[in-house]
Amino acid sequence: MSAPATPVLPPELSAKLAALATRPAHSETGHALDEILSALAKLPAHFVVRASREIATSAGLGWWQPEKRPIQIIPTHGAPPFSRLKYFLGLEWVPSDNELLAANPNFAWLFLFHPSGYVREAALCYVDAPPESSFFFTALAWRLNDWAAPVRQAAEHCFKRIFGESLRPLPQMRHYICSNAGSFGVGGVTRQIFSI
Repeated sequence: MSAPATPVLPPELSAKLAALATRPAHSETGHALDEILSALAKLPAHFVVRASREIATSAGLGWWQPEKRPIQIIPTHGAPPFSRLKYFLGLEWVPSDNELLAANPNFAWLFLFHPSGYVREAALCYVDAPPESSFFFTALAWRLNDWAAPVRQAAEHCFKRIFGESLRPLPQMRHYICSNAGSFGVGGVTRQIFSI
């Protein structure tokens, strides 16, 4: 039996993602999200696939919807004793992932790792500027080979929207994409977009 894989996310980053999961619509969310995205941007590009599951799990992606949200992440500190009752009666508003995207488009970069293809597709529609790091560039490129066809199409439209019809990636990114052709499905659309 093999040993469990070593986590690629630093423990501090995992903790920040977990804290964000407990308060996705809190007033300080924007600052916390910016810190998380900055930390993710510093990760090496080749960590994208391994980090994907850790990001989704740590951030509780897919668990923010009230009907799926586990009781342990319902905020109770400083709240009246009726807060749990309000939650279960549906009186406490918890934003959907699409509402979070509409309120703060920076969630798109985090939602590229969402387990739901619908949310990944929506996230790609919110990306309106080129990524500023090789990690997020690789995350976008990885979505060109998503198992869900609508996500692949959204990724193609995203690349064309932010880079134009033909993209010449940085030499180190071109090397990474070509050396991992099987992972990215280099051929067809990907080959055309990257002019490889």
